[in-house]
Amino acid sequence: MGIGVAGCMLTVQLAPEAAAQDDLRAWIGDRLLPDLARRPGIIGGSLLEGDAPASHAETEEKRIRGTADRVADWVLLVRAYDPDALRHARDHELSGQALGAHGVLVVKRRLISLPIKRRNTANIL
Repeated sequence: MGIGVAGCMLTVQLAPEAAAQDDLRAWIGDRLLPDLARRPGIIGGSLLEGDAPASHAETEEKRIRGTADRVADWVLLVRAYDPDALRHARDHELSGQALGAHGVLVVKRRLISLPIKRRNTANIL
């Protein structure tokens, strides 16, 4: 016996319009992510914002590779234990049309399966 944790994640790369960033950030943090997290099958989400100046700093690795890093403006991560719940969110609340109504361009969406982790719980109190 043990605990099994499996999961999946939806990543949505966003390019918000400059004038809409503050309202969009508030809507995502105050409405979208809390609403999604209350759904069966969805655990929660995060909004990551790219830092272009920091990402474009010269490093030895970039010099060796000879290419600069590509930087996403924003990335929305939604984690779930039910991939169907993520597909529903992807096709509805996180569709290009739905997000476009809030002043954002969806650059890329990807559904990812996360590895399964098992742990023996026999010695856990």
